[in-house]
Amino acid sequence: MGDRQIFYRTDVSKVTGETGWTLRMLFFRVCIPVIIFAAVLAVIGHGLGWFGEAGEVAQREFGAGAAVYKYEWFKDKSNSLVAAEERIKITDQALTDFKESAGEREKWTFEDKDEYSRLTTDLRGQKAHFEQLKAEYRAACLTVNRAVFKGDDKIIRWADELTVVDEAK
Repeated sequence: MGDRQIFYRTDVSKVTGETGWTLRMLFFRVCIPVIIFAAVLAVIGHGLGWFGEAGEVAQREFGAGAAVYKYEWFKDKSNSLVAAEERIKITDQALTDFKESAGEREKWTFEDKDEYSRLTTDLRGQKAHFEQLKAEYRAACLTVNRAVFKGDDKIIRWADELTVVDEAK
C-alpha cells in the first residue's frame, strides 16, 4: 500500500503542476490578449464617441427638423415685428387724433386725462414690446446656428442694419 500511495502522490503532484502550467499558459496566451483587445476597443470606442457626439450636435443644430424650426422662428418673429410696428402706428395715430379732438389741455375733463394716460401708457408698452422683439431677433441673427436660416425681407435687412450699428459702438 505504501508504494501505491507514493505513486498516487507523485501522480497528483504531476497533475497539479501540469494544471498550473496549463492555467498560466492559458492566462498569458488567451486572457492577456483578450484584455488588451478589450482595452483597445474601449479606447477606439471612446474616440469614436467624440465624433458621434459632434455628429449628433450637427444633426440637432443643422438637421432638417432644426432648419424648418429655425426658419419658421425667423418668419414668426419677422411677422411679429411688423405687427408690433403697425400697432405702434395705430396707437400713435389714436393719440394724435385724441389730442386734436380734446382741444386745449387746460380744458380737459377727468375722463380726457384718463384716456390720454391710457393711450400713452399703451403706446409705451407697445414700444417696449417692440424693442424686446427686436432684441431677440437681433440676438438670433448673431448666432451662427440660426443666422443661416434667415430669409430676405425688409425686417431682416433692417435688423441687420441695427446689428451693424450696435457692433460699431
